[in-house]
Amino acid sequence: MKYNFIEEVFQEIGQVWPAVAGVTYGRIEKGGLQWPCPTFDHPGTPYLFKGGFPRGKATFTPVKHNPSKELPDREYPFILSTGRQLFQYHTGSMTRKVKELDMVAPEAYVEMNPSDASRLAISTGDRLRVSSRRGTITLKALISE
Repeated sequence: MKYNFIEEVFQEIGQVWPAVAGVTYGRIEKGGLQWPCPTFDHPGTPYLFKGGFPRGKATFTPVKHNPSKELPDREYPFILSTGRQLFQYHTGSMTRKVKELDMVAPEAYVEMNPSDASRLAISTGDRLRVSSRRGTITLKALISE
């Protein structure tokens, strides 16, 4: 890619996405500009979907609840639910290579609610061996509401 200045990237985006075709750095610097803004003389949109939604209102579809096939038992007394970290993407296979992100979120952790942690005498920072029917991992604990 050959760009002479960073705004050229934004201009290219405007060529393929009409909703921002009228947005320029200069217009943004004059006090902000909100999309959609399809042309250079368009004033911008004070808020999205003013006057209605382009495809109508959303349709809700009820989904039947299916209970988990693996409920807590004597061998595995907790429900393990995976989550996301703000500063790392999925498993961190690529983002953990970025020094600045690793400074903020250097490792994965297991969150546990305070009542379970108290009952098991676990504190934030303790290293825990977490096992499921699928495998085992050792992580630091984070006690969290």
